[in-house]
Formats: sequence, C-alpha cells, structure tokens
Amino acid sequence: MSDSLHFSQAQAIDLKAIFQKDSAVFIGNAVIPKYIIKFVLTDRSIGIKSYNLSIELDEYGQLLHINWPKEKWDNKSKFIARDTIKQFVLNYAKSKRFDTSRCKVYFGYYSQFDKLCWKFHFPDSTITSNTYYKREKTYNTILISWDELKILQESQFSKATYPHAIK
Repeated sequence: MSDSLHFSQAQAIDLKAIFQKDSAVFIGNAVIPKYIIKFVLTDRSIGIKSYNLSIELDEYGQLLHINWPKEKWDNKSKFIARDTIKQFVLNYAKSKRFDTSRCKVYFGYYSQFDKLCWKFHFPDSTITSNTYYKREKTYNTILISWDELKILQESQFSKATYPHAIK
C-alpha cells in the first residue's frame, strides 16, 4: 500500500530542552517521542479518502506508537469492501430498530483490538433531552473490524451542548 501513502510532515523534539525548562514534565509515566513522522493514506479503491498515519519514535529510532495494526494489514485485497460492511451494519442496526436514516461513519485505528475499524453512529431520538441550558443527543454506535464481518463493540454515548451558556 506504499503507493497510496504520502509524506505529510515530521518533527524532531528537543527532549533535553523540554526537561531542563520544566521539571514537571517528569511527573507521570508518559513517554515523549523524540521523532514524530506523519503520512496521509489515500486510496479510494478501498474506501479511504484520507487517513492520517502517525509514527512516533524514541531517540534511538525505536517505535513508541503507530496508529496502524502490527500484523496482517499490508495487503489491501484482504480488506472487506466498504459497501459490504455498510450493508451488514445497516441490516444489524435495523434489526435493533436504530434510526438508519442519519448514520455517520468514522474510520480509524483502535489499539484495544489492534485493528482498523469502521465506527457507525446512529442517532437515538428517543433519549434526546432538550432544555434551555443543555441539549443532549444520544447515539447508538457499532464498531466493526475492516477485515471481518464481526461487530467488535456496540455502545451508546451522549453528547451535550450548552447553546446559551456563553453569549
């Protein structure tokens, strides 16, 4: 898939300067990368309009983090067609009586599964609250792996906005 990958940007972080400037950086267990390299993956033949691939390395060039699966994700012919996944999820959502008319779809890497996934959000109009101070929308979500027709996670979340809080 390297022909679909394009360099975006790179950053080298001066770790010594950061640690000398602010000793509070040592608090916590976070590892700060020395190098951050970013690429953009664009391949409409497999349904990707634009995916930001980020690679973080330590000062010795050892991999600290990458938002791409570690194994079996280098051959795009193994990916299930986006239309097949969409139809599978829509059929499942209809069986659960989700509102499929206003579905939003997101693509990304989910480290807990070490997989690239499609996440579908279906608005749940039965639980929406609306007051003067707060509007809350609830969504039913379905997470499905790109390499198999298997639902990895089904959940519900609420998103609140406060339209009159600041004028």
